[in-house]
Amino acid sequence: MKKFLGILAVLGLFLGNSACTVDSSSSDNLLSLMNTASSSGVSLSGSYTESSSGLSAETTTSYSSSSTVDTSTYSKVLYVNLSEGKWSNDNSTFTDLNVGGDAASVFTDGLVTVKYTKNSGESTGLVKIDAQSATYDLAVYLSGTATKGGVKIQSNGSNKIAVYLNNATITSSSYPCLEITKGSPAIVNLSGTNTFADGRVYGTGYGAYYTTDSSLAGTTNSDGDTYIYCGSGSVVEEGSDSKGSLYCKSNLTINGSGSLTIKQAYKNCIATKTALVIDGGTFTLTSDGKNGILGDESVTINDGTIKFTGTGAIATSGTTKFRKANGIKTDGDTSSSKVTINGGTISLSATTGKGINSNYVYVNGGSLDIVSSGTAYSSDAGTGGFGGHPGSSSSSSSTISYYDADGVAASDTLKFAPEGIEGQYLIQVTGGSVSVNAGDDGFNASASSGSVKISGGNVYVYAGGDALDSNGTIQITGGVVIPVTLGNGENAIDADGQITISGGTLAGFDKGGMSVSYSLKQVLATLSSSYAGSAGNNMAIKDSSGNVVYACTLPSAASGFSEMFASNGNMSNGTSYTIYTGCTFSGGTNFKGLYSSMPTVSGGSSKGSFTPSSYKASK
Repeated sequence: MKKFLGILAVLGLFLGNSACTVDSSSSDNLLSLMNTASSSGVSLSGSYTESSSGLSAETTTSYSSSSTVDTSTYSKVLYVNLSEGKWSNDNSTFTDLNVGGDAASVFTDGLVTVKYTKNSGESTGLVKIDAQSATYDLAVYLSGTATKGGVKIQSNGSNKIAVYLNNATITSSSYPCLEITKGSPAIVNLSGTNTFADGRVYGTGYGAYYTTDSSLAGTTNSDGDTYIYCGSGSVVEEGSDSKGSLYCKSNLTINGSGSLTIKQAYKNCIATKTALVIDGGTFTLTSDGKNGILGDESVTINDGTIKFTGTGAIATSGTTKFRKANGIKTDGDTSSSKVTINGGTISLSATTGKGINSNYVYVNGGSLDIVSSGTAYSSDAGTGGFGGHPGSSSSSSSTISYYDADGVAASDTLKFAPEGIEGQYLIQVTGGSVSVNAGDDGFNASASSGSVKISGGNVYVYAGGDALDSNGTIQITGGVVIPVTLGNGENAIDADGQITISGGTLAGFDKGGMSVSYSLKQVLATLSSSYAGSAGNNMAIKDSSGNVVYACTLPSAASGFSEMFASNGNMSNGTSYTIYTGCTFSGGTNFKGLYSSMPTVSGGSSKGSFTPSSYKASK
């Protein structure tokens, strides 16, 4: 019983005790539950020893944890030990979770019920906390291990729910690992190491209203639910189709110093019906279903470490599952939906998906690294596919039939491009560091009124399509910006409207081939590779007095480029400048080789001179 006694000791910490002592007589009432739980799907986590007389327990133990429940805010706290099949509301007296049937363990004020329900014919189950009648904010402390189970908290739709995850491991069956319903705002606090694995299968309908009988489609069942025909032939009657392994029907904030690993997602790893805020924690998210993080209205990341690996699938003929695995996404049907990155360290790898997909994307701080790859299907998709890049092959759009996540047959015009960041109306960078490696466009503001705006921070984009692309306008007013593309006919910077460069430090590389309209308020020099040098080498621009006004180590990814765009605020109209290559740099400040404060430059050979006019120059 080490794990159960350990949890009691944690609860002792909340009462000011550092250790907990349990005598052997107190274990008698626990034995029947543990033996029952062993066969009911509540995992015993391996902390017990079997004997001819049942489970044996040691009598004393102590447990130390830094996790604390904010009892000043949440006067009502439920403690649930998933390994033991126990719950408590007073930190000391634990009650068995009922297994099956309609009986429920009742919270002392009669407003909250807690029970464990086993699915019919399965060794799986659900810990259900019904707080629909509660009139207060409620905290739920979850620890221990549940195999083939899940936790569902039914809120009252208004009072706050807080879930404290402390070394909790949940492998679900036909339910989300953790679900908070009814639209109450929620907080999930992470402590220790927490792991979710969603047992649901993409392409399967979960819930009593899914059917494989086409004649029932559109009719209602005994609960008043309208039947949905699941053409894939896979239906699980007892379950939930909620769209996240961690799912909240209202605003959700995640914080804490612990970690959460979601090994597999049915639809999305973490999803909310409205807004999601991440203030801390370490997240390792994996999905071959859909998205890593979904907030229908918004996603805001202020701090934390997030790593997402997603793999989607697209087929252009036949009836198949159709999945786009985006790293972070909001609902495109919500016109004001947005993703905001204010801090944290974020790494997103999406195969057949986009790194970030929203109507508005704001990057104000933090570190963001995106890799997106796959096949592009749309009339304006880039051709990409050069060596060492994830690449994208292009195909014309077509209408395909497929099964959605719930196994419901659908058809749609297939349009997809593996882009780094798509912000339909706006992509705005004011700070932080952004690195994108995209099979198609790196940044894409896809609406005709869309805009890409960079006023600060560091931006590096390596793309198979256009590096910075907007169907509206592009404005660079600050920051350090390095757009690179080697796609034939693709551009480092491309806009259907005007491109404005009035600040910042720029080094762009492409193969040329497309004319664009510039509005310039600082010098932009277009240099052919014969003047700029070769990828991986140092080039510098000096004025007539020998002062260094521009310095760049050409990125190795630009191998084979034909033109370079060089711009910063150090160059002026009517002044002669000389280009040097093969230089040696010392000191200075650079981002991926592009210097915002100049280094000391020595050596190198002169390639020629140019004199800007109307902020333009070419060589």
